[in-house]
Amino acid sequence: MSSLVYFNGILVPEREVALPPTDRSYLYGEGLFETMLATRGFIPFLREHLERLQNGMKVLDFQMDLSGPKLEFALYQTLLHNHMKDAVLRLTLSRQNENLSDTTWGENYNLLIFVRPIPSDREARRHQGARTVKYPHFRKWPGPLSAVKATNYLEYLQAKKYAEQHDAEEALILNAEGRIAEGSTTNIFLYTQDRWLTPSFEEGPLPGVTRRILLKMMERLGIPHEEAPVLPEAESQIDEAFLTNAVWEILPVTKIDGRPLGSAKPGKHTQHLQELWAEEIQYRWEQYESKAQGM
Repeated sequence: MSSLVYFNGILVPEREVALPPTDRSYLYGEGLFETMLATRGFIPFLREHLERLQNGMKVLDFQMDLSGPKLEFALYQTLLHNHMKDAVLRLTLSRQNENLSDTTWGENYNLLIFVRPIPSDREARRHQGARTVKYPHFRKWPGPLSAVKATNYLEYLQAKKYAEQHDAEEALILNAEGRIAEGSTTNIFLYTQDRWLTPSFEEGPLPGVTRRILLKMMERLGIPHEEAPVLPEAESQIDEAFLTNAVWEILPVTKIDGRPLGSAKPGKHTQHLQELWAEEIQYRWEQYESKAQGM
């Protein structure tokens, strides 16, 4: 049975979705997307995802009339009518102009939302960790577009393939200076000299939602951390590392370019943050439940 997809205001079977050939995401990669995790029928970090989407719309001059409540309704309807509580949601927003050479904003846009099961190996991978390798064929340039989660994803797909070909689960993207900026689908945190270090936005990483929330948690709990360039001398002193994104949340790193970190197993500082993250989700779930019962 085909899953139901939210497409421009209605829920239709996935096989019946017909994206117009003049969709600019299809033609040029001029689109935005958000990937979100739902647990127990609840999207814990929905507000932060929609804030990033709205910021991306401003950068790309997407002047659609799409409010947060409207998008929230669409996401939950898609989840509900697919009878899924634990799932990955993907929202894609793109423009559509009939004239191929027209780069101005028009009235037409395409909003697509679909759901998928959570990867079956997610929990095992979060406990076992992941191997990473630096991708040598692409350098990330910091700028306005580096902060946009755009559908133009070809370089990142190539990096992901490179990782798979080199016996790794994730590729690390370097910036113009040759320093680590991010992963192909993740942000990265490194534990060195008794504090967590993550590349600052000046280094070119995408402003990940999980990254953002985790930094706020560290600040609130007094966990030593810094947003700064990952200099070569810091790389040689890494004790632990982990990757973050919406689906994997906190994914320990066991190797970088074949070099084991510590005992090549998830470290105690990483495990502690995984525990704190679970508590954060539980807290948000209880707030959500309390609000729902009060309606």
